Amino acid sequence: VKIFNATKNPDPVRNERLVQIALSHHLAVSDLQQYDHALTYLWTLQPLFGENMAPAMYRMLAVTHERIALKKLRDAGLPVPAAMPALGGGSVEPGAPGNAGDASGAADDASHAEKPVAGANQPGDEAIKLIRVEAARHFEKAGKYYIDHADRVKSVDPQLAGESWWAAASAYDNAFKWQLAVSTYQKFLENRGDDPRRIDAIFRLGLAYLADKRYKQSVEQFQTLRQHHPNHKMTAASMVPMARAHMAQDHHDEAARVLLEVVTDHPSITPESAEFRDALILLGRLHHQ
Repeated sequence: VKIFNATKNPDPVRNERLVQIALSHHLAVSDLQQYDHALTYLWTLQPLFGENMAPAMYRMLAVTHERIALKKLRDAGLPVPAAMPALGGGSVEPGAPGNAGDASGAADDASHAEKPVAGANQPGDEAIKLIRVEAARHFEKAGKYYIDHADRVKSVDPQLAGESWWAAASAYDNAFKWQLAVSTYQKFLENRGDDPRRIDAIFRLGLAYLADKRYKQSVEQFQTLRQHHPNHKMTAASMVPMARAHMAQDHHDEAARVLLEVVTDHPSITPESAEFRDALILLGRLHHQ
């Protein structure tokens, strides 16, 4: 702290008291779901820590940004990512809106996400677009802070670091930052080989590659699931996305083979399932091409 050009070290006791007060206010307004307000208390603390900010602070920043994003979507009557069947909350179909550089197309996929019902209190299309972009911005910030947290605890608590890598990858999915999602899922898989979510991570990595239009790598991830985990539910869920990746590369015969397996003799996919319906739709598209 500078006073009349003289540097004075802050009183440690006073600093600790300020931290306690700010954190108590942060928790209080978080309980009231006033997450923007809660974030300001965390920002207030950053100068006090300087370069020595506690790892827990990075996770608190991440969680708060994530809560802000989710609240913006809920308040606008928009689907939140956890309610969407396409992991990451956006379209993964080749050519659909919502790519890495454009968050405005979030949740426009025809794949089961409900659209907000029009009404007097519903925002208009332009307002919805802005809300989605703003939510994506907060998800991206959440991902960055989760990564910061993981980097600071990985040597002392690898399991906790894994939790933050997983949360970061999901946040980047929700921000439509597919390249960041890919690199973070890869880091999770490299460092958390014994985690029970490993198979889910391979599936999500395949989806992120698909959304980023890296179709060959997407197919490779889904084929890894088929080779090593043929009976897992994530392997069944990967078949239609794998067919889409084949179609995007004009590998129509491969796509048709995968889709016919879905609708004819796959033991884990019933005619009532979304996978079965989506496979029929894609087979129809192939037939007319």
